[in-house]
Amino acid sequence: FNAEAPHKLIGLIDEWQERDSVEVSIDDFIVAMEAWGKLIGADRDKLSTQIHPQVVDRVISLFATLEDLYASSREPALKPNIDVARVVLRVLATSRERGVDIKVEQIFHAFLDDYGIEPVPELYESLIYALAKARTQGAAKRAERLLRKALERFGKVSIDSFNVVITSWAKSGAEYGPERAEQLFILMEQVGAKPNVSSFTSLVDAYAQTNTWECVSKSEGIFNRILDTYLVEGDESFAPNIVTWTI
Repeated sequence: FNAEAPHKLIGLIDEWQERDSVEVSIDDFIVAMEAWGKLIGADRDKLSTQIHPQVVDRVISLFATLEDLYASSREPALKPNIDVARVVLRVLATSRERGVDIKVEQIFHAFLDDYGIEPVPELYESLIYALAKARTQGAAKRAERLLRKALERFGKVSIDSFNVVITSWAKSGAEYGPERAEQLFILMEQVGAKPNVSSFTSLVDAYAQTNTWECVSKSEGIFNRILDTYLVEGDESFAPNIVTWTI
């Protein structure tokens, strides 16, 4: 993490405005946004509730500044590119603000339509994450629809994308949520995406959310499959975590 990168960029922008010439490059923006984004990293769900919004706001502010500079100068070198899209969507998708799914979707299409960026799996996966985390009515269905679209387009999507949509169905409250979650689990295996302990845990959760004996029994059977993979087959990656035990 380069703590000086964001502040250095602010100085460059001020200098550019004073000289009325482009002295700042798009790489400066990318470095600064990545520097803020690294504060989130792999623990995007665990970052402090105070720090997280600040990180998201900083990245979005930098992106807005870049858009303004490009709009006023029309310098090709300042036109938002795929690297900008990757970091902006990845960071914004982790926001916990209400309506962030709509905002991510709008920016996603802006990158494609306004800046002519060819979509790549990472962009779809950021949008899938934002949609699945929305917890609004129909969120799981929208996230699954986009996941299947990405799968059709690219031939594969990440295991994390499958997991977050399975979890979305588990938390959806829909009567058919567990069945939809299991269908995605089966689809994972069909396309060669090996389910991990988080995949199984999300499926356990989906069935555990119901009040029927059949579903609770099925949840227990899936949990036992996790234990068998870990204890009998010796797969250390399937060691049950705290979430698995407490569902």
